[in-house]
Amino acid sequence: MDPIRAGRELPTNLCEHRDVPQSLDCDEKGPWERHDVAQLDVNFVRGHFPAFSEPSLEGWAFFENAGGSYACRQVIDRLNTYYRTTKVQPYSPYPASTAAGVAMDDAYDRMVGWLNVDVDEVHVGPSTSQNTYVLANAFREMWQEGDEIVVSTQDHEANAGV
Repeated sequence: MDPIRAGRELPTNLCEHRDVPQSLDCDEKGPWERHDVAQLDVNFVRGHFPAFSEPSLEGWAFFENAGGSYACRQVIDRLNTYYRTTKVQPYSPYPASTAAGVAMDDAYDRMVGWLNVDVDEVHVGPSTSQNTYVLANAFREMWQEGDEIVVSTQDHEANAGV
């Protein structure tokens, strides 16, 4: 069972409007009452991030971008395994390299599943900056003088800096 859902009944609908069609399968609650919704267990979530129990970080809030965010324990464990056992060129005919290739393929397959897309719709590149540069050059031939690209300071710095 998924540990996040263990012991909790998640809602199947949120009927908040009058005249909700029967197809939504609402129960007898009043027309403006909200169905019970599972509450986020903040302590459970925080427990997956070792940085939140690090004494030197106590009292600070970190609103970094993805590259500067603290990772959850599961990511740290995967990286630890990578650095200890499979930090080699993948797909060569020796055990560590074979394992590295299998791990890469597994990560790729999981990403495709999480995003609910086809395999040919996912590309994993070296960095956001490099990916943006490659993408910009791929579109270069389609652009004409006067075309504009809108960027903001709210985006990743690679979007404006490449």
